Amino acid sequence: MTRSCYSEDFGDDYPGQMELYRANVRRSIRSAKGQARLRELRDALDAMPEKRLAADVFLDPANACALGVWARAHRGMNAALDAAVDGFDGDDQGTADLLGKFGWPRLVVLDLVYENDRHETVREPDRLGPHDSPYAYCTGRDWPLRKWRSETDEERHARVLAWVKGQIVEARA
Repeated sequence: MTRSCYSEDFGDDYPGQMELYRANVRRSIRSAKGQARLRELRDALDAMPEKRLAADVFLDPANACALGVWARAHRGMNAALDAAVDGFDGDDQGTADLLGKFGWPRLVVLDLVYENDRHETVREPDRLGPHDSPYAYCTGRDWPLRKWRSETDEERHARVLAWVKGQIVEARA
């Protein structure tokens, strides 16, 4: 189960709601607060000695999600943050409420929780040669040789870090 309750199902009664929601997420990410927090998160992810992110957990002694890594990097600088994260392992709404007190825009937190917690499957390298189509695994003579596996914590770190870097708008000189 994921901490994120992200859904595209607004029903027929609310056409266009998903597009409005995503536009608000983009505005939150591009805001001054959003950009500042994402830069701090990028630096915290880059500084990790072991580049691994856990899914479905905020922060515990052995594991952390991307936002837990940010909180761990800022512990000791803010007594309120130290008190708030001790024993905290909330869902997406609880995480947004907690980090909102420390300058995180709510929609940025919710999008990061979704991005961190989504469970990706990764195709093992082809045994018979490269294929351009990701759907080639289910057709042709080589389909039983194709293997899929869950994303590792290291691959999650690389994916989330790339997502964070892709959201940062560099200031124009």
